[in-house]
Amino acid sequence: MARVGLRKEQMKSILLCKDRDFKRKAVGHLNNSAFAAEKFVVEKMGDALEILERDLDVENFVIDASPMSSEEIKSMLELYQRRAKNPEVRFLIYLDEVYQSKEKDVILGLLPKAQVFCLPLAQNHFNKAFHGGRVIPEPPPPSPPEQASKDGPALALIETSAHIKETVELLNSVSKDRSRLDILKQIGQRFNGIIGTFSFFVGKPGYAKVKDLATIIDDISRTYEDSEDHNALTEKHWQLLMESAKTLYLILKDLRENRPITTSYGDKATTLIALYKKDGDIRKRSSQSQDEVDRIVDVANELLKHSS
Repeated sequence: MARVGLRKEQMKSILLCKDRDFKRKAVGHLNNSAFAAEKFVVEKMGDALEILERDLDVENFVIDASPMSSEEIKSMLELYQRRAKNPEVRFLIYLDEVYQSKEKDVILGLLPKAQVFCLPLAQNHFNKAFHGGRVIPEPPPPSPPEQASKDGPALALIETSAHIKETVELLNSVSKDRSRLDILKQIGQRFNGIIGTFSFFVGKPGYAKVKDLATIIDDISRTYEDSEDHNALTEKHWQLLMESAKTLYLILKDLRENRPITTSYGDKATTLIALYKKDGDIRKRSSQSQDEVDRIVDVANELLKHSS
């Protein structure tokens, strides 16, 4: 049971996250909400539960679930439900905006009172979660500097992020019906364009991983195109495709914010690329066709126009 009569300034908090920038911002928002007591930072739910079991002053729980899959989130929260004893703990959980809808349903099915938002962190989210206050709309973000819009790589990041957001509905459709190979083909075509764009910037940190992840998605799509051996996407290839798309987007967010790639995102990309290379069932491209080369040149020329 929680301690009775605990004042706000005595309430401690747990942060479950791996990203240092997330931790820094979360601590700042908790302090601004007048929660000045101790903050525990952990990377696993098991460690958080040990703290909850020994410290009855913990009532705030902030989780960065943006790098997690729906299955990982579900497993983590089910573990919490089995072992947690304090019903007063309040949750603020962050998701990546692309996959918010599906994963939010998973969270609220297990923790109906949790507050769930998509990144980035905002003070009004913390007020809503831990004070029960109304959510005040955030002011619109400042317009990007004019120079950024003229820079080739920056333009590629902006356009690619928007491009991926447009595929979310397509990915959701395939998740509900793996036999929709026609939609899978559309997904592959969209990510095929990313390969060409980022081929010209592979020397920049992180860009090669974006290209490789897009290649995984496009090659999986090609594997099922006009195939007599497959009438539906296998679970193995669906997981590889979805995780590649999600990881690609998370890396893009780091690149757009002009910061080094989060270590966990880079590690995830490396793991996915290794799985792709080992998978003998995926039809991998052996070389670029002349049409692909021509398309890449067209993309580069368009980017050069913006950078001139």
